[in-house]
Order: sequence, then structure tokens, then C-alpha cells
Amino acid sequence: MSKIVLWVSDLDEANHFYSALFGVKAAEANGDFHVVKSDVNEVFLHLLPIQFRELPSGSGSVVVREEAAIKPIFSVVNIEEARNRVKNLGAIFPSDISEYEGIQYLDCVDPEGNVIQLSN
Repeated sequence: MSKIVLWVSDLDEANHFYSALFGVKAAEANGDFHVVKSDVNEVFLHLLPIQFRELPSGSGSVVVREEAAIKPIFSVVNIEEARNRVKNLGAIFPSDISEYEGIQYLDCVDPEGNVIQLSN
């Protein structure tokens, strides 16, 4: 199971994105954080303090965090279906699906600019 805490500028947008990505119902609001959970993935979305928040993705100014120290990997049943669920929710796919030792991978940038990877 993949579990991670992500600090986000727009809690509702991130909740909607990760719920769609995992193919689950959106998480219930719980103050400044949401937990989006599937059978194999769990992401804890925490709202950034206001002084650290960035502009929402609709502004067209998302900064891709390519130099982050980590890249979360989320397991999905079907990468193409997961891509289709989020492609209109601010997701960016900088490359195509690749394969290594029989496992498919796809990099994805979420609406906050976090680079994540999908695998099946």
C-alpha cells in the first residue's frame, strides 16, 4: 500500500483529483485535511498555511516540482483508465507510458505541481 502526506494549496481541488485518480468517492472534509483512500493507496491532503499557498491550477501558472526529493508511486488497476479520469482535472502527463520488468509506469503532474507516478 502507498501512503503519503501531501501539503496542498487547494484542498477541494486536490481531494477531487486524487479521488478521481483512485476511482473512489471524494473524502469528507475534516478541517484542514482530507484522507483519500482506496484499497491500495492512501493520501493525506493537508492545507498549506496561507503564506505558502500557490495560485490554483486554473490560473495557468502551476510550477512543476521536478526537483522534489521524492516521487510518490500509486498503484492503479489500469493506467489508461486512471489517466482518463484525471486528464481534465489539471493533470499533466509529460511522457507516455513506459514499461520496466513487466510493470507499466506513467509520470503525472497533479494540479499542485507534484510529480507522481502511476503503476499497474
